[in-house]
Amino acid sequence: MEFMNEHCKRSLDMDYVFNMLSPKTPYGIQKKREMKPYVKGEELSVEKDFEETQNFIVQRENYPKQWESLSRILNEVKEIRESLRRASEGQVLDEVELFEIKNFLVNIKDLLAVEETMDCFSKDILLYRCLELEELLDPEKQNMRTFYIYDAYSKNLSSIRQYKRELQRAFDSERKRITSLVEEALDVKLKLSGEVSILCKDEDKLVKARGCAYLTEGASTMLQVIFKLNQGEAQRKLQGDIENVKHEENSEEYRIKAWLSLKISEKVRIMYELTDKLGTLDFFMARAEFAIYIGGIRPILHSDDKIVIKNGRHIKLEKNLSIRDIKFSPISFEASRGVTIITGANMGGKTVNLKLAGMLTAMAQYGLFVPAEKFTLSLFDYIYFSIGDMQSIDSGLSTFGSEISGMIEILKYSDSKGLVLIDELARGTNPEEGYALSRAIVKYLKNTDAITLFTTHFDGITSEEGIKHLRVKGLKMLDFDKLNSELIGNANGIEAVLKYMDYTLEEVDNNYEVPKDAINIARLMGLDERILHSAEKIMYEGKGDNNGKAKS
Repeated sequence: MEFMNEHCKRSLDMDYVFNMLSPKTPYGIQKKREMKPYVKGEELSVEKDFEETQNFIVQRENYPKQWESLSRILNEVKEIRESLRRASEGQVLDEVELFEIKNFLVNIKDLLAVEETMDCFSKDILLYRCLELEELLDPEKQNMRTFYIYDAYSKNLSSIRQYKRELQRAFDSERKRITSLVEEALDVKLKLSGEVSILCKDEDKLVKARGCAYLTEGASTMLQVIFKLNQGEAQRKLQGDIENVKHEENSEEYRIKAWLSLKISEKVRIMYELTDKLGTLDFFMARAEFAIYIGGIRPILHSDDKIVIKNGRHIKLEKNLSIRDIKFSPISFEASRGVTIITGANMGGKTVNLKLAGMLTAMAQYGLFVPAEKFTLSLFDYIYFSIGDMQSIDSGLSTFGSEISGMIEILKYSDSKGLVLIDELARGTNPEEGYALSRAIVKYLKNTDAITLFTTHFDGITSEEGIKHLRVKGLKMLDFDKLNSELIGNANGIEAVLKYMDYTLEEVDNNYEVPKDAINIARLMGLDERILHSAEKIMYEGKGDNNGKAKS
C-alpha cells in the first residue's frame, strides 16, 4: 500500500509543510518533487538525510557570509538539462544554449570556491569543475559570463570576419563619399537615415535633387518633398559582397556550434552529475533553512514500536493562532503498539493531537526535521487518517460510508507496521451503533502491529482492557465564574475558547468518563444563558436513564 493517500496528506497539512521548502534552482525543485518517504528497513538512509541536514545547519550558523554567497549564486542558476539532452541526441545548440551552459559552469566554479572555505561537505554534495568545457567555452580566457562564437575557434572564421570588416569599411567609405557629394551639390545636410527634406518653394534645389542620381524621391506634402539617398553601383556591389561573406560566416559559425555541441555531448554524463549535485546542495540548504525557521529538531529513531512527542507544535495551527495573538500550547505524549484512546471536549484539541502525531511522523519519514523539543519514532510502512470530513460527492458515499470504506481498506494491512489515526469514528450514525462499531474496531486494532490513536466521545470504549487512555485537559482547570466576568462586553467567544483551552494530555484511568465540556464551551461563546441552564437541567435529569456507554 502507499505510504499516505491524498486525503491523508491533505488532512495532515503536508502540502503546507512541503510548500515551506523553497529550493532555488530547477535541480533543487526537482529533488523536492522526487521526495519519497523512508519506510521500515530504510533507517540508515533517513539517518543519512538527518545527518546531512544537521551538517548544513551548522554550516549556516558558522559561515553566514558564505551561506549568503551560496544562496546568491544559486538564485542565478538556470535550467540546462534540455540543452544537454539535445546535444546528446546530436542536435546543434544555439548561442543562447551555449551561453547558459557556460554560465552554469561559471556558477559551479563560484559555488565550489565558496564550498572550499567551509567545512567538508559530503561527496554527494561537494562540487567539482569541468575544466575541459570551461576552456572550450572561453577559448580567449576572458573569464566573463558572456558568450559568442569567438574568432579563436577558427582561423577561417577569423579571416572571414576580417574580410567582412574590410568590405564594411569600404561600403561605409563609399556611402560617406556619396553623402558628401550630395550635401555639397545641394547645400543640404542629410540625416543619419540618409533622408533630406526640400521645401517646395525652393524650386532650384528641388530640380537639382530630382536630377541627382544618388537620390530617390519619396513622400511629399504641399510644403516639402522627402528624398532618400540610394546606393551607387559600387555600393551595390559591396553590399552583395557583404551578404555573401555573411553567408560564409554563418556557415562557419554553424560548423563551430556543431563541433561545440559534440564536445558537450561527450561530457553529458559529467554535466548531469553536476546538475544532480547542485540540486542536492540546493535542496539540503532548503531543508536546513526550513528546520531553522520552524525551530525544528532532528528526530530520533528507535527500534521499539512507539512515538514520543515532547512539546510538539503544529506549525500551521501555530501560525494561524499567532496571527490572532494566541500562543499555541505545545503537546507532549507517548503512544506504543496497540491503541491509545484520546478523549476531550469538542474544540479541546483531540484532532490537533492526531494531526500533530501524523504530521511529525510524516515529516520525519520524509527526512525533515520536526517542530518539537524531542521526537522519537520507529519508521512505519504507512500512515492512515480517518477523519470526519471524508464525505465524497464523487463516490456517492456519506461521511460514515467513507469512514467504513477506509477502515475496510486499512484492516487489510493490519499485519504491517503503520500509524493509524482515527478521529471520532461513526460520529455520523446513531450513538448505540456508533459505540458498538467503535469499540469492536478498537478491540481488533489493539492486537495488530499498528500504533493506533483513536479519539472518541463515546463512554465505555476507554474501559476496554489493554489500551491506553489520554485525556485532553481542555477547560478542566478553568474558573468559569471568573472568566465570565472577564468576558463581559467581549464579542468574540471563539477567541476566548482558543485562548483558555488547555491542549495538554494527561494519562487517566480507563474507567474515567469522557469529559462533557460542550455546555461550558457554548457558554464561553455566548449562547443564551437560559438555553444553557435548560441543557444542564436536562443533562442532570437524564443521567440515570442512560446506559453510560453510548453518550456523545
